[in-house]
Amino acid sequence: MPLVWMVSSNATEVFFLKSIHNKNPLVVPKYFMSDKDHAQMNAIKSVHPKSTILLCWWHVLHTWQQHFVVTAFPELWKLLKDWVRITDEGEFWKQWEEIKKIAPPSVLEYLKTYWLGEIKLWSAVYRSNHNIFQLCDTNMLVEAWHHVLKGTFMQGKQNRCLDQLIFVLVDQAIPHFISKHRHQDFGFKGPDLEIKKRLEIEERAKLIKCEDITVTDEPDIYEVKSTSNPNLIYRIDLDAYDCSCLAFPTICFCKHLGAVQIHFPEIHKMVPTSFLAIQADDSIQPNGGINLIQPELSTPKSTIEMSNLIHKLSTLAISLQSHPALPTASLTDFSQVVDNLIAEIGCIEKPLPHPKKLAPNQHSWTETATVMNAAVKSKRKKHTDPYGGGERSGKRLRVDASESVIEKPAMSAMLEKESEEMDPANPEIALPAPTFPIFPMILGNPNTSSAGGAVGQPPLSAIVHQPNTNQPQIHIPKSSLLPSMFSLSTPVQAFTNCSQIPLRHVDLETFNPATVDTRDLVLLQSFKQKQLNDICFHHQISAGGKSQDVIDRLLRLRS
Repeated sequence: MPLVWMVSSNATEVFFLKSIHNKNPLVVPKYFMSDKDHAQMNAIKSVHPKSTILLCWWHVLHTWQQHFVVTAFPELWKLLKDWVRITDEGEFWKQWEEIKKIAPPSVLEYLKTYWLGEIKLWSAVYRSNHNIFQLCDTNMLVEAWHHVLKGTFMQGKQNRCLDQLIFVLVDQAIPHFISKHRHQDFGFKGPDLEIKKRLEIEERAKLIKCEDITVTDEPDIYEVKSTSNPNLIYRIDLDAYDCSCLAFPTICFCKHLGAVQIHFPEIHKMVPTSFLAIQADDSIQPNGGINLIQPELSTPKSTIEMSNLIHKLSTLAISLQSHPALPTASLTDFSQVVDNLIAEIGCIEKPLPHPKKLAPNQHSWTETATVMNAAVKSKRKKHTDPYGGGERSGKRLRVDASESVIEKPAMSAMLEKESEEMDPANPEIALPAPTFPIFPMILGNPNTSSAGGAVGQPPLSAIVHQPNTNQPQIHIPKSSLLPSMFSLSTPVQAFTNCSQIPLRHVDLETFNPATVDTRDLVLLQSFKQKQLNDICFHHQISAGGKSQDVIDRLLRLRS
């Protein structure tokens, strides 16, 4: 539930925080979570110097993946996602050594410069001893609130009036959250986080065997073996109601403490879960009087007997599930009585069909669609990484972080190989032309154009792409191999400058990335960045870097 809103056109975070602090001087927030906005962090330090600033893990990982292509470095991306969640300091630096072995130099330089000096802001090593209400690693709840405000309360419309916004916040948003809080308080939304965690721990405590618990000579002191590491032993102090495990501070209770209370009930009583129930704040008042005392109604005697019978049958069903070894004769007689009762009532068909168990509503659309007879959504996102925010990774990368294995461009490597094998006595180099269009000789005056083209250039109709087999060779004099013409980074431009080959016209309306010949260098050079990205997505390769890098990557597909 949002506590305050800042509505301003030019005020800073310092003014905002000081205004709240002056109105509530006794309220000192223990933690602030930011997305590494330095102006925001400086304002927090100036107004609340004793508060701890934490960084949102989603924004941290979102920033990291912009400096390399995650599909080209999957192992590095997995190490980084695990790195922020490591709680042991030794394991943290051990993971850093593994990262240095496979990370590109530019990524290492970036992490050392901007993140290693601020480990306390984002590492889980410094986020221990937090209770369950402080175990929040992201500030995306604020983003979710903005989505509710714009989509639900503002109905997706652009707001231009300040009074309209204030009306929505005061008369709609605040009553909405008060209603949700009261529903939670009365149990309509289920138990809160603390009670849910308590119930989960109590179930896990039943799995610990009594042989794993040791009674020490000290009073109220027990030792429990760890279920994950048998060499690790936790110390339980029932008098202080404390455990040495890392999970105890979450709700001041753990499975080791619960196991001791289960196996030694004659000594210590288990604290019931209901003791953790939190009452509503006295400051939240209902809008009107609610009469919670219902008037007494006269209930027929037959209805009461029926309710008692249903309760007994439910209790019997639970007992049969937990204690299957019961007298067979009694069950046979009871089954006969039930069959006679069903025949007398005439209840042949069940009132409802047999239920089908489905997974929770978390990315389970395919399973739900088969039951609901609905069509599966066919919309496919190009960038599905949860830390990408729908954007591609590597938007700020350097050249060394575009691919895990850096190779030379295919055409540049071919030129170097031909230069090394060239005979010094031979003044010409024979270059095969498997990927270039061949221009036939144009008869007539070379200074005129029969198709309306530029002077000295062949017309577009003269461009004929020869097949790969039995192709002629282009003989280029050695004196024409200038360094500026055959640059290792622009092999396509070298041939374009040499032969003055006009780029091929591409019809973007009929463009299909599946039918593009990735061996045709001139054809790839004629595409724009959007078309190159579509071709890369079709072939499942990275589209990062400049256009020439993408073209070289496509050429290597068929090599």
